[in-house]
Amino acid sequence: MAFLPRSVKKPKPFTAISQVNYDLYNSTKWRHTSHAYRAQHPLCVECLRQGITTEATVTDHIIPIEQGGKVWDWQNFQ
Repeated sequence: MAFLPRSVKKPKPFTAISQVNYDLYNSTKWRHTSHAYRAQHPLCVECLRQGITTEATVTDHIIPIEQGGKVWDWQNFQ
C-alpha cells in the first residue's frame, strides 16, 4: 500500500452541497439532462483551459444556483 508524504493531502470529497442541490443532482431529470449535455459537449472545460484534452465526466453550473444561476439553462452548464 502506497503512502503519501505528510505534505501531500488527499483531496476531500465534495460535501458542501445544500439539500436542495443534493436532491437536484440526484434526480433522474438531472442525470438525463447531464448525459444529454455531455453528449453534445464531450470535453472537460476546466481541462481545456489548462491545455489538456480530457473527456467530461460531470456537468455543473457556471453560475452556481445559490448565486442566481438558472437550473435548467444549458447556457449555464459546463
